Order: sequence, then C-alpha cells, then structure tokens
Amino acid sequence: MTFSLTQKNKGFTLIEVMLVTGMMLLLLGWGVPNMLRALEKHGIAKASMDIMDGCKQARALAILKGTTAEFVITDDGESYVLFVAQTSTPRLMNTEAAQAPEDMYAPGPLPSTTSRKTKSALEELDGFRRRLDQDIALETIDVNFIDQMAGNEARVRFFANGTSDEFTTTVLMNEDRRIISLDPITGLPSMVDPKYLD
Repeated sequence: MTFSLTQKNKGFTLIEVMLVTGMMLLLLGWGVPNMLRALEKHGIAKASMDIMDGCKQARALAILKGTTAEFVITDDGESYVLFVAQTSTPRLMNTEAAQAPEDMYAPGPLPSTTSRKTKSALEELDGFRRRLDQDIALETIDVNFIDQMAGNEARVRFFANGTSDEFTTTVLMNEDRRIISLDPITGLPSMVDPKYLD
C-alpha cells in the first residue's frame, strides 16, 4: 500500500497582500495627519505653559523674597529665551536716571536636570530658564500697553504684594495662536485660544 503525499502551498495570494497593504495605507493616511496636528498642538501648548510658568515663578520669587522680580523674554537670534531674575527696581522709578550693572540681567546657562535637584526653593525660583522651540514665534509682546516687539527684550515686573505689570503676548505656531495675559491685580497668568473668542 502506497500513500501519495501532496503538499499544498500555503501562502498569501497577490490579492490578499494587496488588500492588506491597501488597508494599512488607508489607516496611515488617516492617522498621520491627526498625529501631526497633535504634535503641533503639543509644541504651542508647551511654549504657552513655559511662559505661564515663568510668570508664576517670578510672582512667587517676588512674594517670597519681598522684593521686585522680573520675567524676561529675550530674542537671541535663534529662538526666545525666558528667565526670571530678582531686581531692585522700584515700582515708580525714573528709568533714564537709574544705572544697572551690565551683567545684572544676563541669563546664565540653561539648568541641567541633575543640578536642579540640589537647589533650594528660592534658588530654584531665581534659576528659572527656558528656551522656546525655533518654530515658535511671539506675534505680540505688550508690557503696560507698550509694544515691546521693536527691541530684543521684554521685562515684566512682579512686586512683593503679588501685583504685576500688565502683560499680554500672542504665541504663534503654524497659524495656531494662544493669547497669554496677566491680571495686574493678582499677577496670575491666563491663556485663551482666539478661535473661541468669536
């Protein structure tokens, strides 16, 4: 008695491979734009939160140390750098008569994550440094209703009683905007998406 063993070729047909490939391309075409939009919103959300955190840090530093602190936005040519500095500038100072040291407002290096763990709370507040991504633009920067876009630096003062200068800025990334403003009475920042203002 002899048995003939027939081996069936097991595999995918060309039509099955084309169907699966087509479904994968359809899902990728549907998911990739949504993922890119989510990443874009993450970039503008991070920049907005960095600005709001800087304002909160400057306010906390002013209150805890009982002096005036500044939240500073500078444009170094590559991107915007945010930092907080303690200052001795009085609220109603004649700025033309005062002379500040040249290195008073110079930002130090951006902190590494290891050095931040050993700092005290006040050093942490005074050492706030952030760099915005290069694709983030600040469309407007107004301090006390004066446009600060002409210079390469804007300073927002926070005072020991919790008040602050008036401050409004518009963060822009690929036609997506966020408006960040301070309440001068409380010194607390808020953020608004202009799409929802209409």
